[in-house]
Amino acid sequence: YFIKDGCPCSIEVEPLFHDLHKIYGDRIEVVGIFDKDREKARQWHTDMLMKYKIVADPKHEIIRAYEIESSAFSVLISQDGKMVKMWPGYSRDILKEMNSLFAAEVGLKPKPFDTKYAPERATTGCHFELES
Repeated sequence: YFIKDGCPCSIEVEPLFHDLHKIYGDRIEVVGIFDKDREKARQWHTDMLMKYKIVADPKHEIIRAYEIESSAFSVLISQDGKMVKMWPGYSRDILKEMNSLFAAEVGLKPKPFDTKYAPERATTGCHFELES
């Protein structure tokens, strides 16, 4: 999933990804793509108590490759490296679908997942400031 430093939606969605990660553990590799340098990415990783990887993307190469517009976008990549689904933001329905697709990817039935405070409508975060 894609994180913009300082974006309120990035901060709000982080605990929800923690919860999904807890459900699937090592069966699903969660990776946060962070729009700043390694030092800031490390700080985010520490501040947000992340239990999974974060990748610094200060030149926005990964963000551009996936044509991501805003933070809180997510992409599910299959075990064979194919894009299964891209979500523009997050919501209760998006998180439920993620839970179902994650389970399907690893051959499990979806486990209970509380979408907590997630918005009803899909919400994206701040736009990435991409240079032309």
